[in-house]
Amino acid sequence: MDEILYLGTFTMGGRSLASRRMSANVALWKWRIFMLTTAEMLCFKATGSVNDDESAPVSSMALGEVRSSVHLSDILHIEVNDQFARILTVIRSDGRVFRVRARTPEQCTEIATTLRKAMQLFQDALFKLQRGPQPEDNSISCVTIQHESSLPEAVVMSNPAVGGGFQVEMYPSSILRFYVNGPSANGIALYSCEMLTRSKKGQPPVTVEADSLGNGPRDDHVLHVAVTSEKALGALDGSDENNRRFWGLTSFLAAVAAVMNSMDNGSFELLAWLSALVLFLTRFHERISLLLTTKRFSQAKQLHVVCVGVTMGKSEGSLEGDDEDNQEEELKLDNRFLAGCEGDVEEAKERYAATMKWRKENDVDTILLRPSNVFTDMKESFTHFVHKKDRHGHLISFEFLGGQRKALHDFTDRGVTEDEAIMHHVRMMEFMWNVVDPRPFPEGNMLKIYDIKGISMADMSSDVVNYTKKWGEVSATYNPERVYQIFIINPPAWFNLIWKLVSPLVNPKTRERIHVLRGQKDITKALLEFVAPENLPKEYGGECQCEGGCFTHSPEEIDIREWTTFVNANYHGDVNDPVLVDAYNKFSQHVQV
Repeated sequence: MDEILYLGTFTMGGRSLASRRMSANVALWKWRIFMLTTAEMLCFKATGSVNDDESAPVSSMALGEVRSSVHLSDILHIEVNDQFARILTVIRSDGRVFRVRARTPEQCTEIATTLRKAMQLFQDALFKLQRGPQPEDNSISCVTIQHESSLPEAVVMSNPAVGGGFQVEMYPSSILRFYVNGPSANGIALYSCEMLTRSKKGQPPVTVEADSLGNGPRDDHVLHVAVTSEKALGALDGSDENNRRFWGLTSFLAAVAAVMNSMDNGSFELLAWLSALVLFLTRFHERISLLLTTKRFSQAKQLHVVCVGVTMGKSEGSLEGDDEDNQEEELKLDNRFLAGCEGDVEEAKERYAATMKWRKENDVDTILLRPSNVFTDMKESFTHFVHKKDRHGHLISFEFLGGQRKALHDFTDRGVTEDEAIMHHVRMMEFMWNVVDPRPFPEGNMLKIYDIKGISMADMSSDVVNYTKKWGEVSATYNPERVYQIFIINPPAWFNLIWKLVSPLVNPKTRERIHVLRGQKDITKALLEFVAPENLPKEYGGECQCEGGCFTHSPEEIDIREWTTFVNANYHGDVNDPVLVDAYNKFSQHVQV
C-alpha cells in the first residue's frame, strides 16, 4: 500500500464537482474520509456519526466505499481561494473540479502544502522512470565487516553516501561487504583485506561485481562497486580517547588491587583483578575471538576506504558469446529510443536503426548547413514559433492549428510541396536540438502549445489530415521522448466529443501529458504553473512583449532566421565548406551561452 501522507475527515462537495463557480453555499457538503498517498487522493464514504459540534475524528469513523479518487498525474492546478480559505480546489487535466472543505483555514493550508509536496515527489519519481536508470540512482544501504566466517557480521556504516569515506580495522581474514541497491539490480560486493591493501593512492579503484541477492528486478544486469583505500593516518575515530580511558581505568584497578594486597584484603583485591580482567576482555574481544578461532595471532590494519562509484552494467558471464558488433551497436543506442519503447531493447534497436537510415537518406545530419528556400514561405503561411523556456528549462513551442486548410493551400500555392514542408519542420527540430538545447536525454524536451482557436470542420478535410499525419509520424518516429507537456487551448465546443472518442486510442504515456483547456482564465492559470510570466507572451496572460512581436521576434526565432539568411547567402554546394562549418560552430556556442 502507498504511504499515507495525510488522513482526516472533511466535507466534500456533492453535485458541484463539475462547477467552477463557488459561493458559501455552493453544494450539499457531505462527510468524507480524505486520504492522501504518494500516488493519489482518495475520498471514502464515512461510516459513523458526526458530533454536535460538526467534528468527526478519524478514530470514531471507519472507511467505507471509495466515492472519488484523483491520481496525482491528473492534477493540473491546486488553489486555496482567499475568500473561501477552508476550501481546497483541485483542477484536473480534463477540466473537472475536485473540492474538499476543511474545518479550519490552517488545516486547508496544511493539506494543500502536503499535496504539493506529494505531487513534487510523484513528478520526481515519474521523471526518473521516464529518463531511465542513472548512476546517481544507485546507493549503498550499509557496509559490514566480518573478521572470520564463524564470527558474526558487524555494521560499519548505514546508508553511506557514494564518494564518502570511512575508517575500518581489518585483519588478513576480514571481509568488507557493501550492500548496494539500484532501480534495476541489487547485490553484495565483497572486498578482502588483501584487495584493499593492494590499492595504492593514485591508482584506478578496485572494481568488484556485486553478487545478486536473487530477488533483483533484472537478472541480466548487475551493479559494479568501485572502491579506493589507503592506510589510515591516525587511529579510528574516537580510538585515542577510548585507549586513554581504558588504560587509565586499568591502571586504577591495578593500583586498587595492589593497595588491597598490602592491606591483606583478599576479597577486594580479587574483585579489582576480576574487574580489570572483564575490562581487558571487553576491550580486546575481537582479537581474542579471532585468535581462538584461527589459532594464530593477526596484526590489524587501519584503512581509510572510499566507495567512489556504484554503476550498473551487464554481468561478465552474460557478455560471453556477444560479438563486438552487437556490443558496439548497444553502446550507440540512444536512451530516448529505449525510453520511447518502454525498455524493450530489441524494439528500440529497430527504431534507432530505422532512424539512422532515414537520416542518411534525407541528409538530415547536414540539413542546417544547406540553404532553405521555403523558410520564409512556411513562416508566413503557417504560424509556428519557439518562444523562450519554461520553469524547468524546456523550450516552448507554439503552433496555431486554426485555419490549417487555408495554411496548406497557401504554402502549396507558393510552390512548396508537402515533403518540403515536412523537411522544414525537421530543420526546425534539428536547430532546436542541436543548437538551442543540445542536452542529452532525459533533458532536451519541449513544452508544446497547440492553439486551435478558429478551427472548423473544414480543417478536418482529407488533405489536411494526411499532411498532419505524415508530419506527426516523422516527429514521433524519429524524435522520440522530445515532448514534456502538451497544451491544447481554445478548443471549440464540439472538440470535446472528438477528444473523448480519440483519447482512448492515444498512448497512455502520451495522454498523461496532454491538457485540454478552454477559457482565458483557466489557460493563463495552467500555463503559469509551468512558465514564468516573463517568458509567456502577453497574449496568453504572461508579461513578455518581445520587440517586434513574440510570434516572430523571440530570441529563438531571431537566431534561426539569422542562421538561415547566412546559409542561404554563403552556401556554394559544399556542406564541408570550412567557412560554413566554422560559422556553425561559433553560432552554436553563441546561442547556447
